[in-house]
Amino acid sequence: MKDRMILGYMLLACKQLNYTKEEVRNFIGELSILLETKTEEEIEEGFQWYMELDESENKIENKPTKMDIKTKNPRKITRFPEGYRSKLSIENEKIIRLLRSISNP
Repeated sequence: MKDRMILGYMLLACKQLNYTKEEVRNFIGELSILLETKTEEEIEEGFQWYMELDESENKIENKPTKMDIKTKNPRKITRFPEGYRSKLSIENEKIIRLLRSISNP
């Protein structure tokens, strides 16, 4: 899967979860580093960690995340007219262009 597709999926997920711009920037930064530095074998560690969460949640209380990300309205889905571009989407497009220019010299 191409990095652009991965970032696109990630941005859509962040939009659905109503993440703030700062949370999205932190997430993009970390994801960009992982995309460049991890091998396919190493990314399996992420799946292993995720599968172990169910076991650990039953044993101990949830720990806050590094960024303490919490959804604001996870079930609220806003529909905009076709062709609508918010300030956030314009800023996200700038970030994506910047990331592409960095990863494709």
